[in-house]
Parts: sequence; structure tokens; C-alpha cells
Amino acid sequence: MKNIVIIGASGHGGMILDCIEKEGRYHVLGFIDSFKEKGTEYLGYEILGNEGKIMVRAISISSPVTKKDTSHRNIHKTPLITF
Repeated sequence: MKNIVIIGASGHGGMILDCIEKEGRYHVLGFIDSFKEKGTEYLGYEILGNEGKIMVRAISISSPVTKKDTSHRNIHKTPLITF
């Protein structure tokens, strides 16, 4: 089972978590969120920090402005992301 981290610990991130758990193919390590304190929890999973130094594969942020800002900060790490 591969590990996965979800970016965005809010409503949309919770929906992504639900889909991932139902699929049963990934082990969720926790959430990345710039607005929540590292070490706290969301839906039983740890907030691991912010998106500053990670490789992004999927973004679970529903706000278009925040999603675009996050993708632009990380596009150099993963050129597959476009908005």
C-alpha cells in the first residue's frame, strides 16, 4: 500500500480523505495545511506542516485562488500540475 499526504485540511480535503479511505489503496499519513498548526489533528490525522517543501501530486483545496497560489508555489517541483 502506497503512502499519501493530502494538501488542504478543510471540507474539500475531508471529501478527498473519504474517497481515499473508501478506495483502500493508500495509507494516509496526514494533511498539509498552511493555516493549521503542525502537530494538531484534522479528522483523526496529523497536520504534518505546510506545503513549502513537498512534491505535489494532487491538491485538495476548493478555493480557486488558494489552489492557484499553492500550485504556482509548487509547479517547479511537479510540472504535471496545471490550472
